[in-house]
Order: sequence, then structure tokens, then C-alpha cells
Amino acid sequence: MDMNLVCRYVRDAHQAYRVCSTRFGISGQPSDLWALLRAARKGQLDKRGEVAAEGVAYEYRIHGAGYSFKEVGSGKLIHFDVVTVHGSDHVRFSVWELHQYGSSVGELITEAEVASELKKLSDTEPRLVHVQDGPFDYYYLCSVDP
Repeated sequence: MDMNLVCRYVRDAHQAYRVCSTRFGISGQPSDLWALLRAARKGQLDKRGEVAAEGVAYEYRIHGAGYSFKEVGSGKLIHFDVVTVHGSDHVRFSVWELHQYGSSVGELITEAEVASELKKLSDTEPRLVHVQDGPFDYYYLCSVDP
């Protein structure tokens, strides 16, 4: 596993989010990853369903502080939470979430290997930030074009 997988995951997360927000006409800045969560909490859209736009279809679920998307055609799985750091929204993910994504795109790597590789990458790659929230480890990536 390398940074390319992490970058692809973050880009795919942004694309799935963009497709969903475009389809539902949820306005906001492209970097505002909270807009769909706010709209779902206000009852402006269903918290789960299917959406298609830009030539791709997703099954989606809005939950807690994040989203789950499944690309209908490919089976690609994208689960993430949103975290705001210094005024910027980021895709926050766990080892399990990146492992699920990797498995769905054909990366043959165990969850333990993902954990080990993320730890190594976060020690050497300044864009990949490791955050411990209680007993849970999370990561987010800075400076990636969505």
C-alpha cells in the first residue's frame, strides 16, 4: 500500500459527495463536506437511498458525522467521517474504512497491513495526519485536490 491508494480514496470520497450534493441541489462551497449532513438532519433529503449524476450511481447513507457510499457499477465502497481542522473540512477515515475501500478496488492487503502502512506513511508523509480519538485511530489527508 502506498500514498496513491490513500489519495485515490480521498478523491473518490470527494467525488461521491459531490455527485450526491449536486443531485440533491444542496448548495455550499465544494469544500463544505457538512452540507449533506445538515440537510439530512433538517429532513431536506433521505438519510439513505440511491443517487445518480455525472454518469455514476451510488447507494448512499448519511450517518453521525459522515457518509457511506457504494458505487453501484463497480461495487467500490467509500466510508468516511468529516473533520474540520483550522477551518478546512477533511475526509477522516479509519484503518477499517480504508481497508474496505482497498478491498473493493482490488487491493489485496489485510486490515493489519493497512494499519501498519498507515502508521508508517503518517510518520513520513506530512500530508497524512494521524489522530487518536479515545481508543480509536483516525487519519485525514491535507492538500489533495478533490
